Amino acid sequence: MHAIKIHNREISRILLLDDDPNIRGLYEYSLEDMNVATEEVEVVSSVKALLSQINSADGFVCDLNLNSRKYSPVNGDVIVSALYEQKSPAVLCSRDVDNVSSVRRLRHSIPCVLEARDLNADNVRTAFEICIKEFAGEYSVFRKPWPTLVRFENIVLQTNDAVRVAVVIPGWDSQRLVEVDITKTDGEIYKNVLQAFKSGEVFRCRAIVNLEVETSRDLYIKDWNLG
Repeated sequence: MHAIKIHNREISRILLLDDDPNIRGLYEYSLEDMNVATEEVEVVSSVKALLSQINSADGFVCDLNLNSRKYSPVNGDVIVSALYEQKSPAVLCSRDVDNVSSVRRLRHSIPCVLEARDLNADNVRTAFEICIKEFAGEYSVFRKPWPTLVRFENIVLQTNDAVRVAVVIPGWDSQRLVEVDITKTDGEIYKNVLQAFKSGEVFRCRAIVNLEVETSRDLYIKDWNLG
């Protein structure tokens, strides 16, 4: 095994995260043609602990639904987003890439979501290259962030500390509803949205969105601006 050069970075190890060891084995098999060492992550005690054990030559393939709390305290979108913020290239795997409403709030730091059947050496290499270019500020036209208006239409789902809302982004598609999760950790936007729906008001605000994206599955919404 050896390191491979991707853009301006060398990757010598790919860590594989899934709560099912059989799936981790399938990931390993799918990436054989990369000729890079792979290593199964048998448990994630915390995101902080995982981040402390990696280096700049590591890449990651991580499943979205880490259903076993014994394996990880959080799902794969949280892990991949944290890796991105630390400038570690990572691919998120989902068995349903067209239904990722729960991921959208972190999608700005998850450049690539692949179905397991599309996981192969070429696609992972391309995904890593996209990540590494973004670390250097090079965004594709489909990932470039733009400030825009967002209009809130209805509440789809509500829990104790989060709400899934359907919104319209006129600057992207004035006819299409897009679902996104907003949590208490997002600050004032969470309280304001709930108050607006409770009072029957039409609520609008600005946010950062990749307006040039073609499909809703790759759309992200971040940095809610109430001003």
